[in-house]
Formats: sequence, structure tokens, C-alpha cells
Amino acid sequence: MEVQIISQKLIKPSTPTPSHLRNMELSFIDRIAPQAYSHVIFYYPVQRSLTIHDGNERCNKLEKSLSEILTHHYPLAGRYLAENHMVECNDEGAEYVELKVRGELSQLLMEEPSDAELSTCFIPYGDEISTDILIPLKVRVHKFDCGGLVIAICISHSIADGGGILSFMNGWATACREGLRQVNFPNFNLGSLFPARATEFSTPVPEFNRLKLITKRFVFSGDSISKLKAKAMPKSGDVKRQPSKVKVVKSLIWKVLIGMSQMQHGKNRNSLMIFPVNLRGKTVLIPENSCGNAYKLAVARFTPEENEPDLDVLVSLLDDLLLKDAAQNAALENGDELFSTVTNHMKEVNEEVCLQAAFALVVRLVPECNVSICLVLICLADEEPVNPKKYHEEACKPKCVKPLLEYQGCVKRIQGDESGNKHCTGQYFDYWSCRQMCCTEAIFKTEVTGQ
Repeated sequence: MEVQIISQKLIKPSTPTPSHLRNMELSFIDRIAPQAYSHVIFYYPVQRSLTIHDGNERCNKLEKSLSEILTHHYPLAGRYLAENHMVECNDEGAEYVELKVRGELSQLLMEEPSDAELSTCFIPYGDEISTDILIPLKVRVHKFDCGGLVIAICISHSIADGGGILSFMNGWATACREGLRQVNFPNFNLGSLFPARATEFSTPVPEFNRLKLITKRFVFSGDSISKLKAKAMPKSGDVKRQPSKVKVVKSLIWKVLIGMSQMQHGKNRNSLMIFPVNLRGKTVLIPENSCGNAYKLAVARFTPEENEPDLDVLVSLLDDLLLKDAAQNAALENGDELFSTVTNHMKEVNEEVCLQAAFALVVRLVPECNVSICLVLICLADEEPVNPKKYHEEACKPKCVKPLLEYQGCVKRIQGDESGNKHCTGQYFDYWSCRQMCCTEAIFKTEVTGQ
């Protein structure tokens, strides 16, 4: 794919940021968030034939609306001062690069490249934060010969989590389509409401540049999701606890990984599922329109002494955890209680996951226009404790394995390369592994298609 840079500039807010908003302190959650960039890629295949004038007008509108939305999301146009743990909202601007790509976007997407391959094509920036002063937002607009667009963004995780990124992208899209007056105003007061405090654990900087990562893609049809939901219904027949699409897919993959571990070790082992929970609107302390980092980690536990790893059992474990977690969040009354619940969960994850092998995955369900995204970390306890320092040193040594195959049934395709790697990311150790994937084909065919 031939790519040529057309222009590179800094996009400043259309209206200067008021002087009383020039310095934004980070909250305690911002301070313990992973020191890395978050990437999001949006694909826009051409819907009709466009003239050169139409294409230029569309890009001019994107650029103009970005400048307008930065007046609301002003920290993204400033500079993050890592040493001072603050954002200087000086309106220096977000990085904006426009590129010309030879070829057809539809052809590229039909080839079904892996997420990692697409990320390499459209986001050349490293994940790690390597400078003391950084640009919080980087945007790349790729213009294809056919008229299709790919918009890739990088946002510092210290300034925005998934909810913050969605708020910015929705605001930008609304400003571009309908104008700035239709945009909901974001709230950047988390740093003043919940100032930074000392914690009992540190967040290491991930060293992605030393690693060769892999990705695997599982595609589930709507019919298969319905079958899984029927299997996951509680044996009690409680119709009020019908499992969601995200829960059944997460639980299925959790069940498969537990089964893989059982095949290797001859017995079921303790396992954790760890995922972030958005706190916006879940507690009176954090409004829905809050930007920054407003999440905590939830931990679901499977213990073979108490349960069998059946699909309905694992779904029930998630249900019970989320119900309990929602009640705890609703009961939070002040910043001290919020600090305790967030840091205690992260400390628990740090201590337990460092002693376990973990599989990191992303569950993305796209039924028609409804998109659900969930980041999950599944952990399988090792037989012996692992020294975290030695574990990290071993992280960059690739392990050769057999390449993955295409699976049948509703698992449409799995993509990956031939390396399984351990690596340290932020607050926990992930274990991206294909070593046991030879077991999953039969397991998935049994679970998903009933064969």
C-alpha cells in the first residue's frame, strides 16, 4: 500500500482557552492509568462517486470541525507535562496529518487483514510514551483513490479512557454533521474533585517497541449468538437474568481458555476475568459527561472447587459480580471511598496477575449498527509463583508455534502470526499466547455449532 503525506499541521481550538482553564491537574485515576496511547481507527468506504472538489470539501469540513470541537475538549490541544502530572492547556494544537493512499479501501477490507496489520498501516506511532512533554491527540486522515477515508486517532491514556475517547469522537462527529451548538459539553473537573494521591503500587511504562505482538479475530454470527444465549440461560430458568451478547461471548472464550488449561495440566485451575468498568453515571460522584479516566477494574473469579466451568456458570459469575459492583458504586459517598475502591481493585489485580499467565482479548460485537466494545484480561493460575522481574525479562523472547487456522461454524476467521509473547503492559502482565491454540478448534466447534 503506497502512502504519501499531503500535509502535516497543528490544529488549534477555534476559540482560545480561557486563562482560568490553562492548567489541568490529573486525577488519581489518571495518574495510575497506563502510560500509553490509545488507538482508534474508523473506516468510511465511499457510498457514491465523489469529485475531487467533493473530497476536498469533506476534508476541509473535518479539519474545521476538529478545530471547533477542541474548544470543548481543550486539554487535547495542550501539552501533557509528564513530570508535573498535569496538562498545560496552551492551545498549541493537536497533530493533524493528511495522507493520500493509492488503492481501494473496499479491496483492503475484503482481504481481512488482522487488526495488528491495519494498525501498522494507519497508525505508525508507538504505543509507549517516551517523552516528558507530549501531544495528547494525534489524528491521521487517509484519503483513498476511490474516495474512501480512514481516520486514525491516538489519545494519551493519561488524559482519556475509552469513555473519554468516545465523548470526543461523538462530539467531533456531531460538530461535523450538525454544528457545534448540538454538541454536549464535556466536564474536565475530575482532577479537582479527586486530586492525585500516593498509591502503594506503581504503573510501569510498557515497552511495546521491544515486542512483536499478535492478534486473533473471532467473528460470531447473530444466529450463533442466539444459540449461545440459550445455552447460557441459568438452570433456574430465571428469565430476568437473560445474558447479554457481550457476556456470553466473554464467557465462551473464558470457558475455552479454562478448557485449554485443563488439557495441558490435567485439571482445572483457578482463573480470573478482569475488565474495566465505566464509573460515569454509576456513582453520584462522577457525572455522565466526565472526561479523563473514570473507570475501575472488576475481577470475576472461577474456582474449580466450587464450580464447573459451564457456560451458564461463568455467565452467572459475571452477573453476580456486576450486580454487586453496581451496588458498591451507587453507595460511594465521597472521594476517599472512591479512591479506596479504585486503588484496592488495581492493587489486587497487580498482585494476583503478576503470578499468573494471562490472555488479553477484545470482544467487539457488531450486530448491524450496534457496536459493543469490551476489553478483557483472562488469567490462569500458574503451578508455581512467578518472579515478576524475571517474568518481564522473559517477555521479549518470542516463542515459535504453529500458525493459526481458519475455523468453521460461526467462528469465521482467526488471524495471527506465528509468535506467542509475554509482555508487560501498564499495571499488569499480559500473555498473548498461541501455544495451546491447537486445542481450540474442536472446543469452539462443539460449543458454538453443536457439532
